[in-house]
Amino acid sequence: TLNIDFGKLIDQLSTIFYSAAIAQAVPEYLQHIAQFENTVKRVSSELASEDLQLFYQVLLNSRKDLYLAHSPRAGFEMAVLRMILFRPLEHGKAPHARSVATSRQKVKQVADAGDGNAVSVAVPRDNEKCDNWQSMINQMQLSGVTRALATHCSLKQHEKNSIQLELTKEHESLMAESSVEKLTHGLKGLYGQDVIVTINITGESVDSPAQRELDTKAEQLTAAEDSLQEDSFVQTLKQGLQAEIIPGTIQPIDK
Repeated sequence: TLNIDFGKLIDQLSTIFYSAAIAQAVPEYLQHIAQFENTVKRVSSELASEDLQLFYQVLLNSRKDLYLAHSPRAGFEMAVLRMILFRPLEHGKAPHARSVATSRQKVKQVADAGDGNAVSVAVPRDNEKCDNWQSMINQMQLSGVTRALATHCSLKQHEKNSIQLELTKEHESLMAESSVEKLTHGLKGLYGQDVIVTINITGESVDSPAQRELDTKAEQLTAAEDSLQEDSFVQTLKQGLQAEIIPGTIQPIDK
């Protein structure tokens, strides 16, 4: 039997996912990685940013609770199962599990035409902006920094083979040359023809899918805080025991 330190193993995996997440946001970070360099490069290029965030959080919680499991190995195995089976909450959808068989499957669209021409895809127009831009992102099967770039952009103008996007100055660092090229390539595949993509930097907020998700979470948090403040049991604790709700510790529960 191998003598494995499962706590140390979780720490190492946490380091890998942390470094990969930083590398997606700041590609130059890869040049300064001294530990697990090849693994970090592969993980940062193959996993979506939301998966990295989820995996890192799962590992942090699992490390903290490792001593509660009936054995360190069991605690580690349950952490791995959580990372495989569950995915982050998608905008407008309830949380759900994914099967082990399909958790990392990459779905591709294959042309059924004998001449090899690209499949024709109906692309939304200007008047349905943010929701349709999110739909286009999903169809392109983007991942990593490229998906992060796309979701932080808003669809400003769309006509024929030209698309104009807006990105806040706060997220300008996402515009790595390789990410812009992958986004352009994805749109080209969606159209079935060459596409001119222009990304304009603005100092104002933009109606991007990422911003909408943040707004939704903020609304859910406000609703959770209001609900807790009005709870009769909480009010009893506050009045009888001088209890206080610590700011920043309340999180909404997904139903």
